[in-house]
Amino acid sequence: MMPDGKPDPRYRAAGTRFRQATLGYAYNTAYPYQVDSQVFATGEWDISEFALFFPAFYNAPNGLMHEIATTAAMRIEGISFLIDGSWQTATIAAGDEIVGPRIDGAGKWVRLSGVTLPANTLIEMRKAFQFTREGTIPRDPAAASGESGRGGAASMASYLTTGSLNNTNSNAWRAAGMIAKGGDGRPSVVVVGDSIGAGADQYTSSAYHSPRAEFGYVALGLDENTDTKRISSLNLCVPGQNPEAYANREAISKKLEMLAKAKALNGGVSPVDEIICQHGTNSINGSITTPALLGYLRGTIGNIRSVVGETVPATQIEMIAYPGSTDGYATVENQFHPSPQNVYPNGVRWQANAAIGGPDGLGDASAPLRADGTIQHSIAPWRYGSADTGNGRDKLKVLPFASTLAAEYASGSTVSLVNEPAVGDYLSFGAPGGSYHYAIVRAVSGSGPYTCDVVWQGGRTAKPAGTVVRATMHGGGLHPGPLAHVMYAQAILDYKRQRGWV
Repeated sequence: MMPDGKPDPRYRAAGTRFRQATLGYAYNTAYPYQVDSQVFATGEWDISEFALFFPAFYNAPNGLMHEIATTAAMRIEGISFLIDGSWQTATIAAGDEIVGPRIDGAGKWVRLSGVTLPANTLIEMRKAFQFTREGTIPRDPAAASGESGRGGAASMASYLTTGSLNNTNSNAWRAAGMIAKGGDGRPSVVVVGDSIGAGADQYTSSAYHSPRAEFGYVALGLDENTDTKRISSLNLCVPGQNPEAYANREAISKKLEMLAKAKALNGGVSPVDEIICQHGTNSINGSITTPALLGYLRGTIGNIRSVVGETVPATQIEMIAYPGSTDGYATVENQFHPSPQNVYPNGVRWQANAAIGGPDGLGDASAPLRADGTIQHSIAPWRYGSADTGNGRDKLKVLPFASTLAAEYASGSTVSLVNEPAVGDYLSFGAPGGSYHYAIVRAVSGSGPYTCDVVWQGGRTAKPAGTVVRATMHGGGLHPGPLAHVMYAQAILDYKRQRGWV
């Protein structure tokens, strides 16, 4: 309850797992009727008055003007929720059944009532709808367990409460955000950033998601409630994008419209109380300067504040290390940097970090981005994943798991290991000629040797039995592995404790 003993009367961020759409495609016009499912988890209070945002655009990974309008429209026939083993159908607010760009621009918050979603619960939702205009539709970036769809030539509304969705003729159009009334007044957050903020590479498979269908260290940390408050967020992170784009108001006009429409439902009161910005990494290139990057971060936060409120506090997340390795990350000594921009202390990555959180990432009030009022807080996840917090901060931790191939690997997604890895381990595999290939463990079976189902990240070649296999933080790339996201989430937990969100 709020301090006055009443629940929060405004719509505010709610629900895990929702992300921005990153693909668009033309739906199959032979199947104009659809039903799709979506999985999410509720926050720490029951909700019975809420809204889902169905976008009429998707976000391209490259280019400044990355928001691409879709052209199809839909009429929602019904939305149901699986609660305590029983499907319950919600009431859609009058006028909210139709979603399309001609009327709704960037999309619509579809208001729902008539059902109560219990607190702290994983929920499956089904939506039956009819395409009312041909064209393109948005697709979300990651599927959780249980998400599927089905299409047909006649209404699929009967599947709202029964039947199997087997992905036959499916053209899903899923929600990109959720807001709800109620709660005790704890902060509601909007997160902006890139693929790491969206959850790469943890969103590669639902096997790596949390039990609450969440992924990415920022979202994981905000959602954790063991000894801190569960904080709901609207995640506006887009893989491949950067603060150069987010600092351009026109380039993010549709995401700003999404926020503005939520604010309008509150009668002009913001649906969020805090801004967290994770951007920065995709700006690090050969020509970027520290002043330019800081300028883009100021512009990004300024654009979000222009909608949610000029006095809304902002937190900037420092960038994590990005080294290469000549030995599959078996040692710190053999990690290196192809670009001087990533080298501590003079590379832009670390100069910008110092301007965000001070020389040690501990939150320095005199750091330029904080001193000028752009941000009020900072987070330094590199302190949890780097080799050390001194001169080795530009290298990654060496992880303890090591094994060898128990049998030759020829092709496919199955490898046999002598030792048992964990689901989510980001493994390096030695290769002839000194190169390395990387894969994330999706499932493990057996009692030794261990049969492992893996998702390869990039290329791979045949490998002989005895090939050395090691766990790594990031594989050979920029994105943290699923278990590295869990490590970095500790930074968010400590931040919540510092803020008093306990």
